[in-house]
Amino acid sequence: MIETATKKCTICGEEKPLSQFVRNYKAKDGHLSVCKDCRNKKRGLSRTPKSNRAQRSVEHLRILRELKASVSVGMKPCANCLAVKPLDSFHGHANFPDGKQSWCAKCMKADQKEKGRNRRYSWTYGLTVAEYDEMLEHQAYGCAICGTTVPGGKGNHFRVDHDHTTGTVRGLLCNSCNMGIGQLGDNSDRLIKAANYLRAYSATTHQPTEN
Repeated sequence: MIETATKKCTICGEEKPLSQFVRNYKAKDGHLSVCKDCRNKKRGLSRTPKSNRAQRSVEHLRILRELKASVSVGMKPCANCLAVKPLDSFHGHANFPDGKQSWCAKCMKADQKEKGRNRRYSWTYGLTVAEYDEMLEHQAYGCAICGTTVPGGKGNHFRVDHDHTTGTVRGLLCNSCNMGIGQLGDNSDRLIKAANYLRAYSATTHQPTEN
């Protein structure tokens, strides 16, 4: 009985015949370390568009075509907001016939801000913008502690509160509540003592006076 040479895939960890691996003369056994199935899946993911922009509707594209056909010289419709603006409202781009980007500068700035927000949440908290928005909706668009709908602070957005030991996201807080629990070291005992302290003070200073 002839034994079939096998190899373990470095991604799925399965032992497979060498025929399930692409040939590579640089490898010691003449085959890649990743099996064909995992390689195809990986390559499929790499071909996924990097842009998180939503696909435009047929109606949106129809309106854009009509605007392009009727626009006057020196003007251009933004492919995003569909507003017709002067060419100097668009950043330059050598690959376009008119030398300008398809999105106006205002839309590009908002898009870059959204991408930056997505990267920040992903790198820092392992959270996507969609998950952030879902959490905020679940909290009725208010702070998870005090319920205010006004975030406050720089940027005026709700802060992502997380466990500094495990990194687990706990909720979204307004700037005041986030700073408050942070200043008390995220210590629940200290927070309870602080609450009891305020209640005791309130009880002694707001008692009704006797006639």
